Amino acid sequence: MLRNLLNSAAIDQLETLGLAPDTHRVALACALLWAGRSATDVQRLLVVSGLKTRNGHAFSLADVRKAWLQLAERDLLLEDRSRHGVFQLVDTLRAPLYRQWLESATGSTLVGLVCQVDRFHPSQSSQYWSTGSMATTVAYVRAKYFSGAPTTELQSIRCAVSRAFNWESIVLQAILPCFDGPSFARIDGPERWSLAYQATVGVCLSYTETYLPIVDWACAELARDATVVPEHLRLVLADLA
Repeated sequence: MLRNLLNSAAIDQLETLGLAPDTHRVALACALLWAGRSATDVQRLLVVSGLKTRNGHAFSLADVRKAWLQLAERDLLLEDRSRHGVFQLVDTLRAPLYRQWLESATGSTLVGLVCQVDRFHPSQSSQYWSTGSMATTVAYVRAKYFSGAPTTELQSIRCAVSRAFNWESIVLQAILPCFDGPSFARIDGPERWSLAYQATVGVCLSYTETYLPIVDWACAELARDATVVPEHLRLVLADLA
């Protein structure tokens, strides 16, 4: 079903960012999965999405490994040294690729793809979190946040996830890496400003460098139009001035 909802024509029109067409599509799959994954995971996403090679064939594991080799030769792929066969894109590539997903597919489609790849059923998670996979959780939370899910839904997800994982650890992996302002701006307003406030407080109290990109974004928003920035955030930003 999801392959019919995915706008293949829009995907075809995307800039390949200097990559060969098939390598670009493999990299897109890696970006949506976000955290380190195996070649099998990436190939499964390509299949459930309905994305094809430039020759019109379904992607095989060999196709994924060939693309990974090309990415590695350009220092665009990192191996998880603690998990054999698990790789992820470098931040400078996965951030623009993720933005391409956001600009070419609906949020529900992205979330659905992540769920299909990992056979994850979040509807079963109202009282508990129904996956023990950190990678699945990171990909799901990121897709939900950046696709603009309502703050009330995000709060429910946070409560469910917190029963299985440390929520701060999930945020540090799903939301903060390779910060991209236009993508961050897609997060539902109340939750977006809450994250910006927490990041600013973190910098004020302990100068947590991980939060600096969000703080810089908040400062830019304040300079652009102070009326859109909540008062409590304006006050803590003033402490940094």
